[in-house]
This record gives sequence, C-alpha cells and structure tokens, in this order.
Amino acid sequence: MLDGQLFLGSNLTDASGHVHLSLKVRKPPGDYKLSFWLMQELLEQNSAVPDGQNDSSSTSNSSQMLQAPGPANMNLHVRSCIPGEVTAAPDACEECLAGTFSLAPSNATCDGAPAGAVAPGGTVTVPKGGYWSSELRSNQIHRCPNPAACEGNRSTLLASCSSPAGPQWTCTGLGQFSALQCSSAAAAASPATAAVLVGVLHTYVGHGRLLLLLQQQLLVPAPALPTAAV
Repeated sequence: MLDGQLFLGSNLTDASGHVHLSLKVRKPPGDYKLSFWLMQELLEQNSAVPDGQNDSSSTSNSSQMLQAPGPANMNLHVRSCIPGEVTAAPDACEECLAGTFSLAPSNATCDGAPAGAVAPGGTVTVPKGGYWSSELRSNQIHRCPNPAACEGNRSTLLASCSSPAGPQWTCTGLGQFSALQCSSAAAAASPATAAVLVGVLHTYVGHGRLLLLLQQQLLVPAPALPTAAV
C-alpha cells in the first residue's frame, strides 16, 4: 500500500522464502513508505484442511496459520528529473533524445540544437565546423573569428603534435589548424607564448574546439628576437 492505494504486482517467491517484487511506482518526487502484508483470503486458502483430516490437531494448526504477520515497511525515494531530462508530467521524467538537449530539468520539453551545433541527446551540444563553445554542457555557440581553427575534432593530430616523437613539421605552419599546436620549434621561438598555448590546448582539446582566447593569441605576431649590436 502506498498513500492508501492498493498496488498489485507479479511476485516471485524462491525456496529460501525471499519474495521478489515486480512492482513499478509512478509518483511525483519525494519520500514515500511502502507497506506489504499477506492478504487474509490467501492465508485462508493456503491453510484449508483437506477432507478427512478435520481433527482437533489439524484445527489447531489451521488457527495458528491464520495469524498473519505484521506489515513489512520499506522507504522509497523518487528522485527529481536530472539534466538531460525534462519534467513531461508531475510524476514522469522524459529523456532528451538525439536532436535535442536540456540543461533545465524543470522544463516541460527538450530544447532543439542551437544554431551552429548538433545535439546528440542528453545535455551535450557539439559545435559544428567553424563554431566553438566553452564546454559540452553549454547552449552558447560562437562563430570562430578564424574558421580554420574550428574544423572538426583534431584530437589525434594534436596528440601527435604534443608527442616528442610526433611529426614536428605539420605543427609549425600558422595557416592551418594543425599549426595551432605548440611544437618544439614554436617553443624555441617564443617559450612563454608556447607554454600558455599548450596549457589551453590540453584543457580544451577534449572538446574538439579551441577557445577564442587561443585563436586571438595565435593571430598576434610573435615578438621579434633581440639582435646583437655590430
């Protein structure tokens, strides 16, 4: 029983006496208490005395079997909807499928993918080529000032560029996205700038996009090295 309502489920009892309940509860978020007990009709049926055995001993055993145990109580917590879901009804959460997303579980419907991004479902929005966002769980999608810096997920290329054994030549040209990784040559030319860029890259490369700060840093020419007086 839950809030004075009778629930029926398909129960399974094993040889050890454990009862496995096939019971689904649909309620608004909150804490509830479930009470289980044996129905009197079932007790009487199971304790019925077969014909020809109606003696005093059987009657005594039958009376003892009719004494039902007290109810078994269980606490139940129904969670609220979580990010990636919406509250389709007061007592139901709906998951956001591919093409939609949600960062506000209290909304009644999922949101469509914002312009410049795709939504694989749940809470994630992935920027398209030429766009970037600060993180996967963000509906703020920005167009890249340097579109070549935001063309697809270059995680493999960036990993090879950051590896000492990786191909260094493909990481030194500033005209392509592959150049947006600090190679040993770039570090030698401008160690301070290279250190900043490497830190930003390692932070955001998992998202497959670079931040606007990184693009602006790369568009600024490196300062000229001092020359010795002749």
